[in-house]
Formats: sequence, C-alpha cells, structure tokens
Amino acid sequence: MLVIKVDHYVKGSDLATALTDYYFNKSEPFNKKLKRREALKILRHRLFFYGLNGEYDAGYFEASYELAEERKLIYEPAKDWIVRNYPHLAL
Repeated sequence: MLVIKVDHYVKGSDLATALTDYYFNKSEPFNKKLKRREALKILRHRLFFYGLNGEYDAGYFEASYELAEERKLIYEPAKDWIVRNYPHLAL
C-alpha cells in the first residue's frame, strides 16, 4: 500500500469553485441549505480529482454566454453561503 498525503491551502474562491462545478455538473441550482459537512465532502472529492484549479480551464465559460450566466447563477449563492458559514475564508 502506498499512502500519499497532500496539503491544500484552500481559499474561499477555491471552495466556491468546487461547489459551483459540483452543482453545475448536476444541472441543479445551489442548495442554500447545504450543511458544512456536505460542503467539505464535496470539496475533498473535487480536490482529489481536479486540484485547486477546478475541473474547467480558465476561459472555458467565455465561449458561451449562456453557460457563463448559468454558472454565475450557481457561483453567486455559493459565495454568499461561504461568507455566512466560513467568514475566515474571505473571497
């Protein structure tokens, strides 16, 4: 067995990206009643597979106005949720 541990220094924007990508891929609006434990589970999963940069490359959503707006509808509530639940992760 090989055990590898990696430290990630997560900022609020990294958490917002992880939550946004998760709900965007599920084609669901952001769950404003999300529990902190569930959010951390999503974050750990996304960090394992995609790292701090997230699943999508920078500029991916610039090609389509509709996709960018759809993602923004998820990102803004995710940011607000993070500010309420993790005030030390300033965005």
